[in-house]
Amino acid sequence: MKFYLCLLFIINISCVAKIKYSIDYLGFSKSPKNSKLIKTSKDDPVSLSGFLTPYAFSLMLKNNSQQPLAIIWDETVYVDSRGRSHPLFHEAIDYVNAKKSHEPQTVSPQQSYNTTLTRSDNIHFVEKNYIGWSGGEIFPLKMIGNAYKNKKPGLNADQKLEAYLEENLILKKNHYLKVVLRQNKLKKAYYLAFKVTKAYLDK
Repeated sequence: MKFYLCLLFIINISCVAKIKYSIDYLGFSKSPKNSKLIKTSKDDPVSLSGFLTPYAFSLMLKNNSQQPLAIIWDETVYVDSRGRSHPLFHEAIDYVNAKKSHEPQTVSPQQSYNTTLTRSDNIHFVEKNYIGWSGGEIFPLKMIGNAYKNKKPGLNADQKLEAYLEENLILKKNHYLKVVLRQNKLKKAYYLAFKVTKAYLDK
């Protein structure tokens, strides 16, 4: 099953206001190098699915087994298309504690658990224009506006945007949510795969 998501967001440049993304959920595997992505069913020990926006992952998990399992947050990460891991924090954690160690989440037998996950390695506290926390996005959205204005002439705005995203391995590449689960003292990692299929300016 595919999840299609289009998200509008604002970029602070004078010539454009919005960008629209299409992001597909492809399925999951036990390794990012495994090209065979599978879907779970109620007969599997665990069912996993999710969706991705440029700002966060959403994770939906169902424990189909008769034993409790735990989500190991300190090992659950975003793996980008270059294979680099980025730490995450879930929606029950505030920004002040985002970069600290987090207790595992227990999911009881036959129960579901849903949450939203945001990057913690790029958040920071700002005191310019407004006071508060900034960052946490999955993709470097604030760089897009400045970068695509400097592309070679002859390309329209949409083509410049896509060229920038392709050069930075965001567009048409797989991005993974690595979820580490523990059950009966055994750990297993699952990689949920997502692909940014299209990006264009919404004028």
